[in-house]
Amino acid sequence: MSRNKFGLPRYIDARTRRLLRQESGFGCVVCGSLLITYEHIDPEFHDAKSHDPSKMTVLCMNCQRRKGAALSADYLFERKKKPFCIERGYSSEELYGLRDDFKVYVGGNLITNTVEALRVDGIPRLWFNSDSAGRPLLNFVFSSHDKKIILLIKDNEVRASTDNIDFNYFSTRRGEMYEIYNETGIVLKFRISADEGVVVERAEIPDCCRGALSIGESSVSILDSNGSTVGKISGSSITRAGVGINIGKWPVHYFGDAARLAKTDESKLVSLVQSRGWDGIFHFQGIPLFAIKGGCAFDPLGSCWGRVSQGMDGVEVVLTEAQYERLPNPLRLDLYAKNGESYTLNLYSLLSS
Repeated sequence: MSRNKFGLPRYIDARTRRLLRQESGFGCVVCGSLLITYEHIDPEFHDAKSHDPSKMTVLCMNCQRRKGAALSADYLFERKKKPFCIERGYSSEELYGLRDDFKVYVGGNLITNTVEALRVDGIPRLWFNSDSAGRPLLNFVFSSHDKKIILLIKDNEVRASTDNIDFNYFSTRRGEMYEIYNETGIVLKFRISADEGVVVERAEIPDCCRGALSIGESSVSILDSNGSTVGKISGSSITRAGVGINIGKWPVHYFGDAARLAKTDESKLVSLVQSRGWDGIFHFQGIPLFAIKGGCAFDPLGSCWGRVSQGMDGVEVVLTEAQYERLPNPLRLDLYAKNGESYTLNLYSLLSS
């Protein structure tokens, strides 16, 4: 580890780095850019005996190169007192290098060629627009428990609220990493890379789905108001869907129904389909969930869940009138592939509203 003439290492402890990020509003004090370095103002590093946060600040790479000649120590101390991000209310950065196939991982579930990757309670949370040349523009909205937007990506511009407890943005071999913390710890972690696209590794979304949503590295968990897991989505591969993962205001007990349906013995359901002369099967990764006959989708117990129709985005199932009246919105099952009499269904669709 390199050191200056007083033996001070280049490494700056985590507490000091965090203090400087919070003080600056999580961006360069001069221009507001997210990608920052930790800089000694006066004395500069080669003459410093300690990493004193009162004599340090954060700068982006461009402003760091201008330090000294164009950006004097007096000016930087002035910006330290009135950081650009604090005055504006957020830090920001432009995204580059997004994949043309809109590749997204949400809790380990792969979503490709789908404009809207994540919808919660009928509200888009992660989706894409396109510029005039057809290049993807990422949009992502993440809110706190009091409904304040603490991270907003609008057409590839990342904006992080200065109200966050901590926000960290840095480059790794796996891509550009973004982390947001609250009082209890990390609440959002995602990265963007040329190979994997947008990867949401962790997200805690409170006050939704009659409970909360917890996204981890390998699954999306739906929690009830007591914090118990009532549904889980993992291992899905979704492509060319109207919506990738669509989770809405669905009564908690139906999540249990969905889980039990997913575990239905295939031979029993196939036998049921054959005995009733049904036309085909909805299935999730080979696990049968619904049978089709006469334009209706039936569960393994023979109850009709809704009618089957051909929509703009593929095959859809819409709730029956009686079910529609019980819920705030009709249930729509967006299906992305079709093969003969068998249809491919993603488990997330059972949890939609």
